[in-house]
Amino acid sequence: MKSDSSSSAGGSRFTEGMSAGEGLRGSISVLLARLSGWLAPVPAWFAIPQKIGKDVQAEFERRAANYFQSLAQAQVIYRDEDGTYGNIELQYGKVTGRRPGSALRMLLHLCLGRILSFRLRGRLQQLFPQKFYVIAWDDAYRFGAWRFAAAGAVRPYDGSFRETPSGGDSVVLLGTGPSAENVFDDAYSDLPIIACNTSIKSRRLLERNIFALCVLDAAFFMGSSKYSEAFRGALREAFQIRKFRIYFDAEHSGIIRGTLRGLDCEEWLRPIWVASHFRLAETFRHGRFQNAAAGNIFTQAMLPVGATHFRKLKLIGFDGKSKDVNYFWKHSDEFQFQDLLPTVRECEPGFFAKVDYDAYSTKHNDVLKTELSAIEAAGVEIEMTHRTFIPELALRYKGE
Repeated sequence: MKSDSSSSAGGSRFTEGMSAGEGLRGSISVLLARLSGWLAPVPAWFAIPQKIGKDVQAEFERRAANYFQSLAQAQVIYRDEDGTYGNIELQYGKVTGRRPGSALRMLLHLCLGRILSFRLRGRLQQLFPQKFYVIAWDDAYRFGAWRFAAAGAVRPYDGSFRETPSGGDSVVLLGTGPSAENVFDDAYSDLPIIACNTSIKSRRLLERNIFALCVLDAAFFMGSSKYSEAFRGALREAFQIRKFRIYFDAEHSGIIRGTLRGLDCEEWLRPIWVASHFRLAETFRHGRFQNAAAGNIFTQAMLPVGATHFRKLKLIGFDGKSKDVNYFWKHSDEFQFQDLLPTVRECEPGFFAKVDYDAYSTKHNDVLKTELSAIEAAGVEIEMTHRTFIPELALRYKGE
């Protein structure tokens, strides 16, 4: 689902932003992704070969409507647990029809449309990111159905991932921790802000100079939970008030575009190609390519965006996880939908079942150490503006 607001491009332009560090495997993946798009002459046809249980049928339709909300028309053919074929029709995120399917129609969708679910493993899984999107619905519903979001592309990989530095001086990188409200101090009133996630729910923040919003986490922001819906509603409302760059996982292009439909958003969209075979990118000067294991929104997007466009990064709202918190970290009420957070766990229980919060924090700090060192070696200054539980950031706090 890789696309860009700036231009449409062919395969040769598609690889120009990749540095030599991505390697042959990354280049092959890019080219196969483009080939995958060409192999789908009817891109609004989708096929799900795995059987869908009757107990999750309603949930399946609800999620499909969410994931295909950017499409004027789409057809999804599937099999239920009895082996009977079904076909649902969707229009801009609404189910407009249901009718019986057939083995022949499934074959046509498999050949001409897009396969949403296929039991490929290993390297094939990484080489065919669009034509073969690797999930099995019977597992995905319980364990991470949010990954299904990647299926919503109609024009996948149709643009350049180049990023042109703006040459700015200082910028605030704003997290959503309890200290985030420090951003309203007079000392930061004139500085541009790189915000993240639900921070755009703050009306006070919308009065400031928002340079960019970064959002990558599909489970929280691209899913079908009440929390995800609230975020996307806040994003649309904020974008109507003021325009800002939006950095997001390119696999979620359909959902982002569906959320902002009719708001003339294309020039503001900045998709990031996230994959396991890209190196850890501390800057996007060579293109918006990022390693999937780079951690969270701070390390995957905010730091690289800041280091690309500015010379001094002031960090606010990155409080980290204290020992008494059994979660990722605490949040500021002004920047978070606290009351709706439980709906994410209800909607994606498998996502939380696999999280070890202490191990996550340790890994996050390790990635930070590598990334911050590389950014500083390139001449970018990093200042932690308040106390924090994150060791690498604490080293960059100079005190009151």
